[in-house]
Amino acid sequence: MKIPGTQTLLKFIIPAVLIYALLNIYELKEERERGNALLEELRIKAKSLEKENERISSEIASAGDDELIAAIARERFGLVMPDEIVFYGPFD
Repeated sequence: MKIPGTQTLLKFIIPAVLIYALLNIYELKEERERGNALLEELRIKAKSLEKENERISSEIASAGDDELIAAIARERFGLVMPDEIVFYGPFD
């Protein structure tokens, strides 16, 4: 038993479903590419943080070194030893 107009209806439904599927596939492809770019960016940042972590770990391991402590105090905080004379000015 044939239902009248089914062939005409199928001629519109099948292309519409195919177009909808193709659009979804295209959107998913773009989303995957954005995800891959973000993943690569995070990998680069992770490597940078690992290097920084190694540097800090090394600094912590040598924390008992008096020369290192003095160098950090001079560099970061501008501290000087009691017997040193400080000159201020436009020196390089």
